[in-house]
Amino acid sequence: MTSKPFKPLSDLDWHRIANGDVYGPIEVGEIEYWLAVHIGAAVCKVQMNRPYIQKLRYKHNLDPKELAMMAGMMAVSHGPPISENNSRWTFLRYDEDMRRYYKLGLKMTDGGKELWICRFHRLSKNEYNRLLRKSLKK
Repeated sequence: MTSKPFKPLSDLDWHRIANGDVYGPIEVGEIEYWLAVHIGAAVCKVQMNRPYIQKLRYKHNLDPKELAMMAGMMAVSHGPPISENNSRWTFLRYDEDMRRYYKLGLKMTDGGKELWICRFHRLSKNEYNRLLRKSLKK
């Protein structure tokens, strides 16, 4: 699991990706090494498909600052992920600057050789609290 350090995407990078200047899978963040080992992943880098980025940007009206927040959401300092099953996890976060709640879904594919963002949504305070309570019951 050694590779060059991840360089976070800038607001301009997100804008260019959403407008079609970049093709193929895009590295959008990384999880900590110990977490990758814990979940059985062979990689720390997390990818996302450009069509999903475009959907988030234009259908769900997420701005580049919100998209850039995804990399930070995978930092365990914001709270550990909630396990959904052996290949999917959810990260929750309240962002004080945006004054909004968010949910990020991560899935592992190809036997742990790939990590992908499969969901990124704004949440209401009630939805956020419900997910937290649900995670504590597991």
